[in-house]
Amino acid sequence: MQLIKHSVGIVLAGGRSTRMGRDKALLSFRGRRLIDHMVDIMARSGVETVAVSGSYPGLPCIEDRVFNRGPVGGLHSVLATGLSLGTAILVVPVDMPNLNPSLLNRLLIELYDTNSHAIQIEGYEMPSAYIVSELLKKNIEELIMGANPSLCSMRVLLEKMHATSLSLSQQNREAFNNINFPAEWLRFEQDLK
Repeated sequence: MQLIKHSVGIVLAGGRSTRMGRDKALLSFRGRRLIDHMVDIMARSGVETVAVSGSYPGLPCIEDRVFNRGPVGGLHSVLATGLSLGTAILVVPVDMPNLNPSLLNRLLIELYDTNSHAIQIEGYEMPSAYIVSELLKKNIEELIMGANPSLCSMRVLLEKMHATSLSLSQQNREAFNNINFPAEWLRFEQDLK
C-alpha cells in the first residue's frame, strides 16, 4: 500500500441516521461498531491520519461547526482545523462497509497522478478525495452559507471542483453499496452469513 504524504482520511458519521432510525455508526458489524470498522479501513488506505466527522468517544473526532449541512458540513469543519494547502483529504461515509483499503489508496494515487483538485468514482459521490486549496475552501464556504440547503451536497461540490471521475470494472461496484434503511441492513447482515 502506497503511503500518500500529507493526507487525512475522514469518516463521515455526523448525520442523524433518520432513515435507519438509529445511529448507523453504532450498528454491530463483525463484532464491533460499524464506525470502528470504517476507521480501520481508512487507516489501512495509505493516509497519514484518520479522523471522524461526528462525535464518538474514544475516536479522534471533528464535530460539525455548522449543523444540517450534511457531508459538505463535515468537510467544512475538517478544513477549519487548519489543514495545510496541498493536503489530500480522503472522504468515506460510515455506511459503506464493503469498501476496501486498496481501492481507497488507488483513489488517492489517482488524485495526485491526474493532478486533480478532486476525484470520485464514476457514478458515485463518495468515496471521494480532494486537495486542500483556496478553490476547495471557497466552494465549500459558498455551499455552507448558501440560502438553499438542498444545493449543499457532495454532488454540487464535485461539480464545482470539476472532479475527475475514475472508472472501475462492474465487479467492483458492490464495494459502493451503502446502507440507509433497516431492511437494507438486515439483508446485508444475512449476506454476511
